[in-house]
Amino acid sequence: MKIIQITPGSGDAFYCENCLRDAWLVQALRRLGHDAILAPLYLPVRLDVPPSDSAHPIPIFFGGLNVYLQQHLSLFRHTPRWLDHALDHPALLKQLARFAGATRSADLGAMTLSMLRGEDGRQAKELNRLCAWIKTEQPDAVWISNALLAGLARCLRQTISAPIFGFFQDEEPWLDGLPEPYRALAWETLAQRATDFHRWIAVSKTYAERMTRRLRLDANPPVVVYPGLPLNGFTAPPLPLPSRPVIGYLGRLCRALGVDLLIEAFLLLRQKSGFETIQLHLAGGWTGDDQPLLRELQLRIKRAGAAPAVRFTPVLERVERIAFLESVSLICVPARAESSFGLFILESLAAGRPVLLPRQGAFPEVLSATGGGLLFDELIPESIAAALADALHQPDHLTALGVAGQSALSREFTVERMARQLISLNGEYRA
Repeated sequence: MKIIQITPGSGDAFYCENCLRDAWLVQALRRLGHDAILAPLYLPVRLDVPPSDSAHPIPIFFGGLNVYLQQHLSLFRHTPRWLDHALDHPALLKQLARFAGATRSADLGAMTLSMLRGEDGRQAKELNRLCAWIKTEQPDAVWISNALLAGLARCLRQTISAPIFGFFQDEEPWLDGLPEPYRALAWETLAQRATDFHRWIAVSKTYAERMTRRLRLDANPPVVVYPGLPLNGFTAPPLPLPSRPVIGYLGRLCRALGVDLLIEAFLLLRQKSGFETIQLHLAGGWTGDDQPLLRELQLRIKRAGAAPAVRFTPVLERVERIAFLESVSLICVPARAESSFGLFILESLAAGRPVLLPRQGAFPEVLSATGGGLLFDELIPESIAAALADALHQPDHLTALGVAGQSALSREFTVERMARQLISLNGEYRA
């Protein structure tokens, strides 16, 4: 089969779960003998991305600069292709990626709504170009990375006969963060556009139920297909835990994922007997929008005399991520936003490192399915510090959780298993 996976590029500034999942999926499809193409939107995607087998590189569609200009200046909705091509130059987009913080949802209500409106939005020229390219590729399926790209589907259905699948993964925090009236308009537009897809795929039962309710999908609810990851490069059985406790964090270093809560919990924990030499390693990168918070946190850490024990790390390539995970005792991400899954959980457990997470969103479901972690109830520094202390006081239990999680992953959460499930679902719609 020939499958085009459309993915929104983050510019590789931070740990982007959609980008990683899509890259892993394309690699798995190719290993299974399919012709899979990763088509990036907005910004380039390079983290964990397989090399293209095509004689011609895949172009960037909806280039970030073009999308912005077309949103704000009507002139750029009618410019010739040569000018659009110049604005999509990789060097320009690379510079744009440095300012990825400008993409916070609170500032982009109008653009989000315009993208959801597809052919009726201000980026219709970009949509027509994408559909024309996909028509020439003649795919057997088009898979769209998340529901914020739902505006693409109607034009695609009018252009090709192949089934169009969409993934639900962490759209809620973005849409709920929009200012009114954009928040209500975006949710209503998405509910209307959701019917343009042949099938929706949700990454957890918890998120499937939430999106079914919010988008009125009872007549055609999403199918749950758990994400998977490639297991090559991870050590099995896991390496021993470090002799000195190290708390790890993997994800974008931002308030929504609770990086500030974890740092405050860590500073409290250092005051407890037996934890004076504990370390905190934070990995996953950040955007320009996150930098003010990180500067405040670094100052807080310095004033507490803990700077030598805390490490801030940008986004990591796969080999570096594995080494990072194997160097910590456990991973803690006290997310405020209710996650739809948490891809970092799979990477942590693949390295044999358990996770400590709040009892909310899909986290209880994922930990029940993997058996590789612990939950805490109150999302406050004192509760997180207490949960960390309890966990780190039992290294044998942490080791057992890591081994159990790694074993579950090898059975139920490989990317090949995910790819086969999607191919099977896709087969239901083939002529």
